[in-house]
Amino acid sequence: IQREEKSVQKAIRDAAKRNDMGSAKALAKEIVRSRQTVERLYQNKAQLNSISMHLGESVGRNGTCGHLSGVPGQTFTILLLGSQFQFLRPRV
Repeated sequence: IQREEKSVQKAIRDAAKRNDMGSAKALAKEIVRSRQTVERLYQNKAQLNSISMHLGESVGRNGTCGHLSGVPGQTFTILLLGSQFQFLRPRV
């Protein structure tokens, strides 16, 4: 995406030299949208890493004291982590 952005920037400069402001604006909007997409990808990656850490912690906790918590505690943890997935839906 970032490599493509450089070629779009060059196309914007070329359009500005030709005095074609309509296409230059359209290309600039494309760059803005691609940067927003990259930002969303980084946010989703961070959320997935967070969920992964929570799952690892949960597995470790259940491994050490699983005999104390029982099945209802595990079910609650799975439901809690599953509810976090609703925030990962892509925005259009």
